[in-house]
Amino acid sequence: MLLLSEKSIVAHELRDFSEWHQGIRHYGFWCLLIDDPPWQRVIASAQAQMAPFLHPGYERQPHVTLFSCGLLTDDFFSGEMLTRQV
Repeated sequence: MLLLSEKSIVAHELRDFSEWHQGIRHYGFWCLLIDDPPWQRVIASAQAQMAPFLHPGYERQPHVTLFSCGLLTDDFFSGEMLTRQV
Protein backbone atom coordinates (compact mmCIF):
# COMPACT_ATOMS: atom_id res chain seq x y z
CA MET A 1 0.00 0.00 0.00
CA LEU A 2 1.40 3.38 -1.01
CA LEU A 3 0.58 5.12 2.27
CA LEU A 4 2.60 2.61 4.25
CA SER A 5 5.65 3.23 2.05
CA GLU A 6 5.65 6.98 2.77
CA LYS A 7 8.23 8.25 5.25
CA SER A 8 6.03 11.09 6.49
CA ILE A 9 2.41 12.15 6.46
CA VAL A 10 1.26 15.76 6.31
CA ALA A 11 -1.70 16.53 8.55
CA HIS A 12 -4.72 18.14 6.96
CA GLU A 13 -5.47 21.69 8.05
CA LEU A 14 -8.87 22.76 9.36
CA ARG A 15 -9.41 25.87 7.24
CA ASP A 16 -11.37 27.24 4.28
CA PHE A 17 -8.86 26.67 1.39
CA SER A 18 -10.18 29.75 -0.41
CA GLU A 19 -7.20 29.74 -2.78
CA TRP A 20 -8.48 26.43 -4.11
CA HIS A 21 -12.24 27.09 -4.36
CA GLN A 22 -11.79 30.77 -5.31
CA GLY A 23 -14.99 31.83 -3.55
CA ILE A 24 -17.14 29.16 -5.20
CA ARG A 25 -19.53 28.05 -2.47
CA HIS A 26 -20.68 24.67 -3.71
CA TYR A 27 -18.90 21.43 -4.60
CA GLY A 28 -21.00 18.69 -6.16
CA PHE A 29 -20.85 14.96 -5.91
CA TRP A 30 -23.12 11.99 -6.41
CA CYS A 31 -23.61 9.82 -3.36
CA LEU A 32 -25.72 7.27 -1.58
CA LEU A 33 -26.88 8.54 1.80
CA ILE A 34 -26.61 6.04 4.62
CA ASP A 35 -30.03 6.40 6.18
CA ASP A 36 -30.14 3.10 8.03
CA PRO A 37 -30.05 3.16 11.85
CA PRO A 38 -27.89 0.02 12.30
CA TRP A 39 -25.26 1.38 9.89
CA GLN A 40 -25.48 4.84 11.44
CA ARG A 41 -24.69 3.28 14.83
CA VAL A 42 -21.66 1.47 13.35
CA ILE A 43 -20.41 4.73 11.83
CA ALA A 44 -21.00 6.67 15.07
CA SER A 45 -19.04 4.03 16.99
CA ALA A 46 -16.13 4.23 14.53
CA GLN A 47 -16.17 8.04 14.74
CA ALA A 48 -16.09 7.89 18.54
CA GLN A 49 -13.12 5.51 18.49
CA MET A 50 -11.26 7.67 15.97
CA ALA A 51 -12.19 11.00 17.60
CA PRO A 52 -8.60 11.78 18.68
CA PHE A 53 -7.55 11.69 15.01
CA LEU A 54 -10.51 13.60 13.50
CA HIS A 55 -11.13 17.34 13.32
CA PRO A 56 -13.23 18.52 16.26
CA GLY A 57 -16.82 19.30 15.35
CA TYR A 58 -16.52 17.81 11.85
CA GLU A 59 -19.98 16.64 10.83
CA ARG A 60 -21.19 15.15 7.57
CA GLN A 61 -24.17 13.03 6.69
CA PRO A 62 -22.88 9.45 6.43
CA HIS A 63 -22.66 8.60 2.75
CA VAL A 64 -20.83 6.65 0.07
CA THR A 65 -19.37 8.92 -2.62
CA LEU A 66 -20.04 7.57 -6.10
CA PHE A 67 -18.60 10.34 -8.26
CA SER A 68 -17.12 13.79 -7.75
CA CYS A 69 -18.53 16.58 -9.95
CA GLY A 70 -16.24 19.34 -8.73
CA LEU A 71 -16.87 23.03 -8.20
CA LEU A 72 -20.40 23.97 -9.22
CA THR A 73 -20.03 27.03 -11.40
CA ASP A 74 -20.28 27.52 -15.15
CA ASP A 75 -16.46 27.71 -15.39
CA PHE A 76 -16.09 24.19 -14.00
CA PHE A 77 -19.40 22.37 -14.41
CA SER A 78 -21.84 22.68 -17.30
CA GLY A 79 -25.42 21.63 -17.90
CA GLU A 80 -24.09 19.19 -20.51
CA MET A 81 -21.90 17.55 -17.88
CA LEU A 82 -24.88 17.22 -15.54
CA THR A 83 -26.98 15.67 -18.32
CA ARG A 84 -24.27 13.12 -19.14
CA GLN A 85 -23.87 12.21 -15.47
CA VAL A 86 -27.58 11.75 -14.90
